[in-house]
Amino acid sequence: MDDEMCRIPISATYRIIDGEPVLISADYRDIPADLIARFLIQKFGKTPWKKEEVDEWNN
Repeated sequence: MDDEMCRIPISATYRIIDGEPVLISADYRDIPADLIARFLIQKFGKTPWKKEEVDEWNN
């Protein structure tokens, strides 16, 4: 797999066994990393987090 590709599960089947989800089967696709990055930027913006300074002394 190329360094610029991400192996992403596009479909998965889980079963609950002993109270825990267990992966039974999955279908994966190699997706270009830049495509994932563009999607996230389009959906969340270029800076999705607040730009606030954290006052470590008063928190």
